[in-house]
Amino acid sequence: MDYKGLYKVWKSEKEKSELCPLPKGFYGNLSRYVKEIQEKKRVLDKGTIEAKLMDKEAENVSEMIRGLIGARCRKIIRAALEGEVLTEGMLAPEEKYAYDRLTSVTDAFDELLKDVLSGRQPQVKKGPAKGPKNMVVRLLQETPAIVGVNMKTYGPFKAEDVASLPVENAKMLIRRGVAVRVET
Repeated sequence: MDYKGLYKVWKSEKEKSELCPLPKGFYGNLSRYVKEIQEKKRVLDKGTIEAKLMDKEAENVSEMIRGLIGARCRKIIRAALEGEVLTEGMLAPEEKYAYDRLTSVTDAFDELLKDVLSGRQPQVKKGPAKGPKNMVVRLLQETPAIVGVNMKTYGPFKAEDVASLPVENAKMLIRRGVAVRVET
């Protein structure tokens, strides 16, 4: 990773409304780049032009990283709220955990809404939900491969395919109208 590579990724993320795929190992490479800058700054004489340029590079890199992660965070939150399935390669592994937590929250609110609208008394749930890990669904349309909450790849699927998916992923597909639950 270097300044030019970071700038390219940052600019792409800023210009597009959809989440952009990141290069493999992006966050690890980015943190190594930041560490290199810190090391260079540490050994330079503070009064030199080279040190001032390195300070400016560090400042710019920091701003780009904040902007990049902020933009990706907003896009990932929007996707979770809208029930959008983020396909394999759209999320970095470091972002997957946060996305899964978000979808759990939106699923809980969807359950509350469903209970209230159907006239059922909503249940107060405490702690993490415990239940089956997978749900069997029938796909209603062609669907690209997805990365499950367990980091396994599922699909791609054709219309009428039946699949056993992690509950969180299955619920998201059902919410989007892409799949229906198969009672087992």
